Amino acid sequence: MTKYILRHCDRDAAFFVMDEDGDLYSLEIASSEYMPILGNGQKNLAEWIQNRAIPEERPDLSKILCETGCKTALEYLLQNLALSPSDSYWICPENLKGITWEEISLYQHPDGARIPLCASHGPTYRTIRNDSALTGSLEKYNVYRQGSWHLVKSGAPGIAFGLQNINEAFASMIHEKLGFAEYTKYTLHFDGRGACQSCGSRYFTDENHELISAYYVTGGICGQAKTPQEAYQEYVGTCIANGLDRYYVFHFMDHMILTDFLITNTDRHWENFGILRDSDTLRFLALAPIFDSGTSMLYDDPFAKTRRHLMSINVHGICHSQAENLRLVHDKKAVDVSRLPDEQETAEFYVARGVPAERAEQIARCFELKKDMLLEFQSVDTD
Repeated sequence: MTKYILRHCDRDAAFFVMDEDGDLYSLEIASSEYMPILGNGQKNLAEWIQNRAIPEERPDLSKILCETGCKTALEYLLQNLALSPSDSYWICPENLKGITWEEISLYQHPDGARIPLCASHGPTYRTIRNDSALTGSLEKYNVYRQGSWHLVKSGAPGIAFGLQNINEAFASMIHEKLGFAEYTKYTLHFDGRGACQSCGSRYFTDENHELISAYYVTGGICGQAKTPQEAYQEYVGTCIANGLDRYYVFHFMDHMILTDFLITNTDRHWENFGILRDSDTLRFLALAPIFDSGTSMLYDDPFAKTRRHLMSINVHGICHSQAENLRLVHDKKAVDVSRLPDEQETAEFYVARGVPAERAEQIARCFELKKDMLLEFQSVDTD
């Protein structure tokens, strides 16, 4: 077992002892204000650490572990101090407690800070890597250019035509057409044969702005809500209580839920949205720009053709179904359907990016069906 310090910049948030399997055997909260979660229990912190590591299902994990000599994703995370471009948290082994944030920050050391190691023949150094806290199931990597961190991610193996990447670009286009500015813009990368290989985006975080996911805003595993609907109300209430404008919060969330319905986004789980806060004062600044919309537009279902089929698609979202998500909306008309691309424009968007015409037309027909369904939803008076 090893002693660690959880730090936020140079502030000690917690002291804990953890074994190689990620089990915590002691926890002392040094500053509850700077903990990354509202629920400060031992079980909650253990979950936060595990969730920060690369998930086991990532296609490139075995290659990373082989290259670095690590046995597990957790070991790789801790070896690299659990640093991420998304926030200012890091995990410091007690024997390195003299190291400062300035010495290891990914923003101050984009090529990787060098930290000392004790060896029998004298001090040696290891260069910190920037990808140990890259979560999510898709293969991805970070790159630093023009003063900012950028994320590049591939589509899932077995998903034809790079559809998940192309869907990110389609979602970006949707937000732009609707005049909604707070979204993450994705750029597509193609191989020599014209196939979409990956997509890239600039991080919306920096040294002064950090992301806290909705899951941890509401307390993570120790949250008090008993249903997704209660958790959603708690999340919205927490954002407003921390200074975000009430109308802004509801309009943003309505837009996100309605556009996710339109594109049949099946993966708007609680770590795929959140808030931006000031890394120094911890003040809530805004809701995080909409990101990760690629698991959508029937990316893995070339057979969907009917309304019944579309509405039966399971979602890993705020709630357990699309219908339940729609019931969270306050302003049904937060999205103007008339500003969205028509069926031909949608099909042409996908064909132009390497998707065969037949598949592109199926995607476009289903998008038209979702537009019709949203119009019907908007026309029903629920007052």
